[in-house]
Amino acid sequence: MAAGDGGDDARMLTVKFPWPHDGFCSGQLTVSVTETLTEVRVGQILSQEPNRGQACGGIGTGGTFAVTTVRLATPLGGRVVVRAGDSQPLPVLPLATLYKG
Repeated sequence: MAAGDGGDDARMLTVKFPWPHDGFCSGQLTVSVTETLTEVRVGQILSQEPNRGQACGGIGTGGTFAVTTVRLATPLGGRVVVRAGDSQPLPVLPLATLYKG
């Protein structure tokens, strides 16, 4: 996970997760979040097949990780980010570290 630093970016939460395929199309991946005053629960990553006949340049992942961004209702602030399935805390890192291995 990575969060924006300030302003409107403070409402953006970028989620990085394992993706075993070579690429994906813009808008193909979504993630649900549920927000409370104390936490943000990140749900399952959803993938949709691109529309048939739609030109898709594909966003390369190298078969390791994919990234999608969620707009929160309010800035993350001091709230903890947890995985919805088991309530395990997820690391929140500076955005600059997100694209490293």
